[in-house]
Amino acid sequence: MIYHIVPRGDWQSQGDQMVYCPKSLGDEGFIHCSNLNQLLGSAVRYFKGRSDLLVLTVDPARVIPSIVFENAREEDEPFPHIYGPLNRNAVIGIHRLEPREDGEFSLPATMAVD
Repeated sequence: MIYHIVPRGDWQSQGDQMVYCPKSLGDEGFIHCSNLNQLLGSAVRYFKGRSDLLVLTVDPARVIPSIVFENAREEDEPFPHIYGPLNRNAVIGIHRLEPREDGEFSLPATMAVD
């Protein structure tokens, strides 16, 4: 599985459309995702302290656009990037991502560990 962090309002604003198109797709040409071991680092790096977040669990076998594993600018470890709108039927789980008091995150209890 791969994971995408999204503010709740951004996910909900796209309603029941068949595909999900975040701002990053238009700005950078891909949707940022993480492997499970990268998820919390990404959450802290880009969303520390935010309490309006969701984690989408995405089944790569169901994703229609290409998924490319690429190094992020400051990382040596490749991250999964989805190069196109994400078909919603590839999203097999949606979980709240709540910060702790220190602004950091823990995996939601509702997420199954791969």
